[in-house]
Amino acid sequence: MFVLTGHTDAVRCLAYAPDGSLLASGSEDQTVRLWDVGAGRVRHKLKHSAAVDPVAFSPDGKTFVSAPSDGAIHLWTAGTFRQIAVMLGHHQGVRALAFTPRGEWLASASWDGTVRIWTLNPPAERASIPYGTVPVTALATTPDGTGLVAGTYDGRIDLHTFPTRSKPVQVESGGPAVFALAFAGDGTLASAGADGMVSLWDVASGKERVRLKGHEWTVYGLAFSPDGQRLLSGGADGTVRLWDVATGRERAAYRWHRSWVNAVAFAPDGQTAAAAGADHTVVVWDVE
Repeated sequence: MFVLTGHTDAVRCLAYAPDGSLLASGSEDQTVRLWDVGAGRVRHKLKHSAAVDPVAFSPDGKTFVSAPSDGAIHLWTAGTFRQIAVMLGHHQGVRALAFTPRGEWLASASWDGTVRIWTLNPPAERASIPYGTVPVTALATTPDGTGLVAGTYDGRIDLHTFPTRSKPVQVESGGPAVFALAFAGDGTLASAGADGMVSLWDVASGKERVRLKGHEWTVYGLAFSPDGQRLLSGGADGTVRLWDVATGRERAAYRWHRSWVNAVAFAPDGQTAAAAGADHTVVVWDVE
């Protein structure tokens, strides 16, 4: 286990490059840092005009996306990290980003109550899904690329046919705010939010399969291992928890951060993972 330091404020989000060569972290210090994890040093630093959350790499690894809290979405070349474009449309901060598996679409969810669908070549908005005054706080795309799942501040989880505006299938209703969504390769959906519960769902039936109990407060980050057999969760209780997906049992609990855990990420090799905290640090460790 080692700690990446350099941010001067809370680290809000994480994303690994598809080949595992870089780990991106976005912070309230208005920067994104691109870490060479093997060397433990920053290779690139991207400055913004507001706190940054979230960030994402395109599936082919050629494009990097960052979203500061002013609602803009910044596109960068992932090799040189030269800015390509800024996509405007959201009126408040973006809360989540999700690429389809082949990278032909990018979805963004915002506190302004909309989900917007974008193409990157050319950079343009193609559709918008309105949620009225309800902030959309989490996103994930299905492994086959045909569906988009959105989680809201009032506890809804909706499955949309992607990238259209078709009437959604409601997976959950009436719960607390949903702050994290993640898909495993087999289509299992994980959700987590303000009640500290992590739930696994059968999306086809809209039924909850199991609840994973352990966190004492809001869960902000979820990440499946590449093989879908393990799930990481991190939250406001300052812990990162590793779950066995098949049994629903907790395999380990880590308490490295001195404050909230805002994000977690599995490396593409499935052997290492990262967690970001409000204590300005990123912890990287060998999961095994």
